Amino acid sequence: MRGILAAGVVLVAGLAGCMSSTARLASQQMTETKSAIGLAEEAGAAQSERAALHLRMAREQLYQARKLLEEGDDKQATAVLRHAKQDAQRSLQIARAQREQEQWDLKQAPQSKPVMGQQGR
Repeated sequence: MRGILAAGVVLVAGLAGCMSSTARLASQQMTETKSAIGLAEEAGAAQSERAALHLRMAREQLYQARKLLEEGDDKQATAVLRHAKQDAQRSLQIARAQREQEQWDLKQAPQSKPVMGQQGR
């Protein structure tokens, strides 16, 4: 009887440890996702249609994950947060690429200079 009771205590303690590690992982994912969304916003993701789409998906998934955490579904929340972080990172990549392309285009645009002999006309 004592052996069964001891095994039960060990099992419960082990499960509690797993649940808390899942909760810690969800908390870490939440922080990383919020950070990735913030970086995308700072990079101007809202100004690009494609980047804004990924940013919106990341925000929606962040909201969904918060609800899952409130319901105690840490495992599912962690999975949703992983997707949200990926969307936020994709949004950031698109925004940066677009900004770099715009800067490149500005450098490549021909400078309009007056042609010799046509000044002052």
